[in-house]
Amino acid sequence: MALRATRQAPTIESAITAPSPWVAMNHLPPSHTACSSVPSPCVGVCRMDEAAGWCAGCLRTREEITDWGKLMDRDKLAIWKRLTQRRRDLPALQPPPDA
Repeated sequence: MALRATRQAPTIESAITAPSPWVAMNHLPPSHTACSSVPSPCVGVCRMDEAAGWCAGCLRTREEITDWGKLMDRDKLAIWKRLTQRRRDLPALQPPPDA
């Protein structure tokens, strides 16, 4: 079975310091856009884990995903903090491998 390479999961630190992809793509300084400076945590693996209640890729809930574009930066950063904790807790949430 071939392994599929995926983007590494972003961190809260990269969210705070990284410029918005939209801003970079349009060659505009952040001060000249109405776009958020907090990037989306999406890693392109968009598949809901119904048991966990969040996306298997970015670990956001449906509500966090659908509200993302309407949220203020402080609320987006709060989600990033929750994602960091979810990622830390994830190994404890995984079932043990089958024997």
